[in-house]
Amino acid sequence: RHADPRVFIIADRQRTDPDYCLRRPGGALFAIACRDGLSAEVAEAISATEDKSAIKALLENLTAVINEKAMIAIGTHAPDIPDWHRPLVDRDSLSEKTIRRIATFVSAALFERLIDKHGVDPDVESELRLSVRQRIESGAVPDDSLPQVLRYEPPVWLTGIDACVWPGH
Repeated sequence: RHADPRVFIIADRQRTDPDYCLRRPGGALFAIACRDGLSAEVAEAISATEDKSAIKALLENLTAVINEKAMIAIGTHAPDIPDWHRPLVDRDSLSEKTIRRIATFVSAALFERLIDKHGVDPDVESELRLSVRQRIESGAVPDDSLPQVLRYEPPVWLTGIDACVWPGH
């Protein structure tokens, strides 16, 4: 085994140019990121690149082993890359630290998905919900990304009419 994870990528592609895979956005690196059973070392090397399509493919590859170091590298850029948000939320076995980080930048709908999928501790969930509520109130979460439950406004009951009119409908 080599100490440098990029060697695995290069050996896998049987190339002699050491930067071959790392300088081909959407090409070989993307194809490698899609492979079944991708090792943590290779995933870490991919996460260290700036290849957005390869990193998205890595996140969508549910058989890839992505360690905490790689998740931290991905999480550094993820707030500015909405295409990564859903695949991040959909990853299995996220650490509490990673869940907390993701909760700081995903939409309210993806936040709900994150909580539902990962079943966090009730105290952590309450803390995260408060944080998301503060983001919503500050305008940091666009209104169109909010599920109806988070945009709730009380119904307006019309006198003499047996109906409920929901705002916006």
